[in-house]
Amino acid sequence: MHLLLQAVRFSASLAICAALLPSVLAEPLAASVGLTRSSAQLTTQLPQCSVSCFESAVNNSTCSTSDLSCICQNQSQLLKKSASCALTNCTISEELETKKVVKTACGEPVRNDGNRDRAIYWSLFAVTMVSFGCRMLARTDRFGGTMWWDDYFIVASSAVALAVTIGAEIMVIFGLGQETWMLNPTQITVVLILFYIAEFAYVIESSLTKVSIVCLYLRIFPKKGFRRMCFALLALIACFCIVFVVSLLCYCQPFSYVWTRWDGRMHGKCIDMTAQTWVCAVMNIVLDVFIFLLPIPQLLKLETNWKTKIGVILVFLLGLFVTICSIARLRFLSSWASSSNPTYDYSDLALWSLIELYAGVICACLPGMTSLFRRIKHQHTEKKKSSAANSMGGSRMFTGASSGLRSFAKNDAGIVKTTNISVSYGARSADSLSDEVELMDREMGTSATRKFTRGEVPESNMMDDVLISNLPPALLRSALRTLISQGAATQRPFVEHIRTQLLGSPPAFTDATVLFPPVNHGLVSQECLRYIASTRCIFSSKLAKEALPYLTHFVKCLREARARWATGDELDKVLDQVSGDIVQAVQALKESKPEATSAVFEELQGLLASFEAISSYCSSAGPQALGYPFTRAERQVRDVIGLLYPGAAASPPSSQAAKIISISATRRRADIETFQLGPHRVPRVFNGLWQLASPAWGSASAESQEAALAELVELGLNTADMADHYGDAELIYGDFRNRLPADMRDAVHAATKWCVFGPIGQPVTTQYVLQAVRERSRRLGGRVELLQFHWHDYSSKEYLDILVQLVRITQTHPELVSAIGLCNFDAQHTEEACKYLVEKTGAVGLVSNQVQFSLVDSRPLQSMSAVCEKFGIKLLTYGSLCGGFISPKWLGQLTPELYSETRQLTPSQRKYFDMVQTWGSWHEFQALLETLSSVAAKHGEKISLTNIASRWVLQQPAVGAIIVGNRLGVSSHAVENLNIFGFELDAHDMASIERAALGEDAKALLAPDLRTDFN
Repeated sequence: MHLLLQAVRFSASLAICAALLPSVLAEPLAASVGLTRSSAQLTTQLPQCSVSCFESAVNNSTCSTSDLSCICQNQSQLLKKSASCALTNCTISEELETKKVVKTACGEPVRNDGNRDRAIYWSLFAVTMVSFGCRMLARTDRFGGTMWWDDYFIVASSAVALAVTIGAEIMVIFGLGQETWMLNPTQITVVLILFYIAEFAYVIESSLTKVSIVCLYLRIFPKKGFRRMCFALLALIACFCIVFVVSLLCYCQPFSYVWTRWDGRMHGKCIDMTAQTWVCAVMNIVLDVFIFLLPIPQLLKLETNWKTKIGVILVFLLGLFVTICSIARLRFLSSWASSSNPTYDYSDLALWSLIELYAGVICACLPGMTSLFRRIKHQHTEKKKSSAANSMGGSRMFTGASSGLRSFAKNDAGIVKTTNISVSYGARSADSLSDEVELMDREMGTSATRKFTRGEVPESNMMDDVLISNLPPALLRSALRTLISQGAATQRPFVEHIRTQLLGSPPAFTDATVLFPPVNHGLVSQECLRYIASTRCIFSSKLAKEALPYLTHFVKCLREARARWATGDELDKVLDQVSGDIVQAVQALKESKPEATSAVFEELQGLLASFEAISSYCSSAGPQALGYPFTRAERQVRDVIGLLYPGAAASPPSSQAAKIISISATRRRADIETFQLGPHRVPRVFNGLWQLASPAWGSASAESQEAALAELVELGLNTADMADHYGDAELIYGDFRNRLPADMRDAVHAATKWCVFGPIGQPVTTQYVLQAVRERSRRLGGRVELLQFHWHDYSSKEYLDILVQLVRITQTHPELVSAIGLCNFDAQHTEEACKYLVEKTGAVGLVSNQVQFSLVDSRPLQSMSAVCEKFGIKLLTYGSLCGGFISPKWLGQLTPELYSETRQLTPSQRKYFDMVQTWGSWHEFQALLETLSSVAAKHGEKISLTNIASRWVLQQPAVGAIIVGNRLGVSSHAVENLNIFGFELDAHDMASIERAALGEDAKALLAPDLRTDFN
């Protein structure tokens, strides 16, 4: 509370300074007008309280009161004697006025360093902003850059530097750099207030710069020991900053005594901070030296010649100039607490403090500046090469691409940037690190080293090139998957390189008769497969808009070539896959949130027109009509048109009449367990539709997916879980449900999600939230039984108000959404949300939280279960079978190879394999599977170890349902999954399972590298 009051007073002081500025600017700074040069009138100009003292001092000297020349020669001694006398009668302000009158009468030159300081710090500030601007420019997409924490901290540091510079300018206006006795009391007070504020800014700005530099190291160097040292250094910098700021806040009592004690009229006390100030200054210097020397050992390990190595080291050592500025500043620090002429003596201290701050920002921006200049030079060289090639007729002409692809290429200014990717798991090469210093616009922090070629390939890469050229395709794919799994440091250049190549040399549009030869009815040509693969590369590398004309061309070619297919033949299966590809490409377009331009609208309408044309062709293709393969694709395209262009007419899919789907009620299991979820009674097994988020799980036709959903509903599994980003999952389920018999629709439930993966960029309003609810309700055919909310950053508290609005919408618009749940919330923030909702609405309002929960990831048992019991929330669990690893087919198997071509793992299995490895060894996992298998044998031959693992999760009190993935139309385990009902695990079963799963290694479940912590 004390510090809060100090901060309030601090803000009030700023307001006072702002209010005084116009009046001070209006009066002369050196108010010497009217001061006499006559000795006879000298005493008439003096303050009344000091006249007798000054006359006494003159009379006791060798001068007479009429001898101005003698008085001026001995003014220092006379003023000193006069001051000792006047202290009993005059204030310090009056004593300063006495000094001003005498010195002005004597014509003594007045020192004023303000204009000198102003010229220096504005010049250096301009250089600082140029270096900062270069760094930010290097981070833009044009130069291949991305922002990271080191950039955010340098932005904050530069903002504080700007504020300090403006403050310095105001101090100079008020009189900093001038003799104190030439200023009026208001000017002196304002200078002291601003100087005190500048001390805070100095500490904060220098700390931000240090943090930015250390974050830069974290971006570059992957070694764990070095990174731990960096994190410790960040903690030390933060402590140093906090301690110094608190010390300044507690410097004087009362607070205002900092800037009022100079005139002696106010009473108070101040801490003697001389020793502390020197200690902090020395610590600051030591920190600077340590920070700039810290990476030297890493740089000395570079595998290169000494010339390159020294060049890289010098880039870092330039930062020691900041330390030199800090040492120079020490020379003027002694005047800070004891000066009798503060407005002049503080001038040099302020100037060197500013120089130190500017130097820090410039040194921190130096790698980014170097990066920018290198890239500009590289682009200029490439332009010259391109011009030379064009003049010789060597350029490649591309005329088949859409206008969208051509315009995208123009954004890259026609420059094709070549990127050579290499990986080093040992010592890093100096060339690669030098490039990272120059091209720090890439994310670092892994063992992946990126190298940008400069016209010739270093010798160290020749053997790599031989290796790549001779690797079997399967092993090369495995190597690439391993590389890009390391994180953004390798994944980003991989995708960017492909994008660059595709934009520089776009795939050709293959003729219809080549794609679909007349003699190959029902078969698929190699040219067709190559075309499909090329198109997948386009939209998979985040060129969704550019992929649209290729997809349209493919659909049109089917009609042009008079292609024919039959249900289940080779071409029919490929067309189902292409339909799935179109779904994914359009989903990528949705998630990129493109500008709703006429060009995008024309591309989408062109694709829609091709569907309508092929639908007409299918229905009139000879005596036996062809099956229309693009129902899913057409539905997705119509949805994105409705999303981006709400005014555009969106008729129902051309292929689909509103036929009712028949459902048999005879197959429903009577022993299916249910639980209450808001106003609905739902089964304890949900159908998970996340496999629709990627074609990696396989693609099926709309008819096959419809049949799979119908089977699930017939068996009694009438609730599905999906999300707004799971491909066309909402559209599939909504269309299916709306075509059920009227008496069955209300018994089929949908649980979807609203996932917010970044800042919302606008205030939370009822209309904003209602629009999101309507969007999901529209895709699901009119209603959502459970809307689960996922939030990206708990420090951004908008999510609490969004939840309030969602809960209120369930009351005001129950026809849109029935209940609200959470998704991947941890225990702490689940409780926070519940308490906030109770405070704002009078009720919890939440019914569920969807989290990962299995035998190898039992984190929800720690705290989440207690929170759920407290607030009446049920857990909906995913990952309970670890992507299929907890199944009989993995019992007795060797440790899988993540990217094996012979036994390929699904994307889910790659994810959950990491979870298994965090939980324990593969040998221990096999022991767990054996335990589950033995328990399953006890409960009958129909019960599998998969059922036992699912049953263990279901028997946790906080769990409402488990979510089991379904590859609609591709494969089904629905009947087997129903076997988890009809039996229970007894105490002995539970104990033996938990010994195997949660034994001594239970603590490993809380490993910090797990992505979400539900404890």
